[in-house]
Amino acid sequence: MKRIYLSWGIGLGLLFVVMSGATYCEGADANIVELTILHTNDIHSRLRAEPGASEHNPYNLGGLARIKTLVDRLRKENPNTLLLDAGDWAEAGLAYTVDAGSNMLRVFDAIGYDAVAAGNHDWLNGPAELASTIERAQPHFPVLGANKDLRAVPGRARVEQQLQDYAIFERAGVRVAVIGLLTEDLLYSHFFKPGIITDPIKKAAELTRRLHDAGAADVFVLLSHNSISKQPQIARNVPWVNVVVSGHSHVKTPQPKVVTNAGQPAYIVEAGDWGQFLGELKL
Repeated sequence: MKRIYLSWGIGLGLLFVVMSGATYCEGADANIVELTILHTNDIHSRLRAEPGASEHNPYNLGGLARIKTLVDRLRKENPNTLLLDAGDWAEAGLAYTVDAGSNMLRVFDAIGYDAVAAGNHDWLNGPAELASTIERAQPHFPVLGANKDLRAVPGRARVEQQLQDYAIFERAGVRVAVIGLLTEDLLYSHFFKPGIITDPIKKAAELTRRLHDAGAADVFVLLSHNSISKQPQIARNVPWVNVVVSGHSHVKTPQPKVVTNAGQPAYIVEAGDWGQFLGELKL
């Protein structure tokens, strides 16, 4: 049985880590693998920490250089690590005006992200321009967003190639399926035209069932750029889900929100915004 055990958030230098730590049980199976999920969301092209005097960041937290330093250190402590971003990495900061977010994907590549979701601010210019943003950056990681209908989009195959449904990673023999979910809010859906945002629960359930039945994954993670109030519904109703890494609401979860999925716990985490926090979840 997979379990996540809780500890509270700790401060580390000028970048905070939101932690959910694994405890050790005496007599535990020596073959148990500890998988670490590091996560961010809603960075919005903030390459550097906001000035310490700003109302949003009075303690001068964050900065992607600090995230890189911390990620490298944590990966040395546990190489069985995935680094994920739950979306809105592009629009809002000044860097976005240069190339619509390609530079952020290049920086994410340098930091070592394994996968990122596309948030609503990442596809404000439509699905075709999102594909162009990804093509310009040519990241080594996938950009994910499964719940989409692209049949009316010109160059549909190109967009599908750049915006994938899911990716599977292997760490110490454990296969982890990471599925990206786009923002369902009606407020933003028209920005995706002529593409259509579809039901995230229905699409994620279709994928988890298929991957589970094929024996393709041991752990299921949803990288979901949806409201934190929507995530419990997603976590309860998508079969086999273990973790929902959340974005969109700009909230910090010092401890995971826990819901029940088919009698097993499913955990929801989010790491604030603007790169001020790095979430750490241990399975």
